[in-house]
Amino acid sequence: MGWNVLQPAKEVPDASQFWKKPSEIIHKTGLKVLIFGEPEVGKTHFALTFPEPIFVIDTEFGVAPLLSKEPFKNKDIRVFEACQLDVDTVEVDPIKSIEAVEQAITALQRVDKGTIVIDSATDIWQWLVAWLEVVASRRTSSGQPYRFESACSSDRNA
Repeated sequence: MGWNVLQPAKEVPDASQFWKKPSEIIHKTGLKVLIFGEPEVGKTHFALTFPEPIFVIDTEFGVAPLLSKEPFKNKDIRVFEACQLDVDTVEVDPIKSIEAVEQAITALQRVDKGTIVIDSATDIWQWLVAWLEVVASRRTSSGQPYRFESACSSDRNA
């Protein structure tokens, strides 16, 4: 891999847009929780018990069946089904799905109260990997996109 030294130099950004003084930092409260476990053990159920309103980015069409059950019937739960299916093959379209997730996350930037649930991060990771295959501009000598994630596999049988 070599660098193209003939490209024009990029404009250097002003450091003040990156570095803040302590008095300029807005402290945001809240918890960040990662729930990991085997399928069907109650991870989504647990997440739906968090403070309302609850905004769910659902990647596996798994939230809707829970919403008709107690104690969720009268909770303020809003679901965005991010999984986009290809019309012809009825298989997941990872590129359209990750674009849908991006739109949902952008819309959530204005949410200042409640809980945001991403169910599941594993699906989003797989969609990002597929997206990277399409858009990566830097590739190895064999043509594969550079991948910098850990060597761990989400498939324990791999």
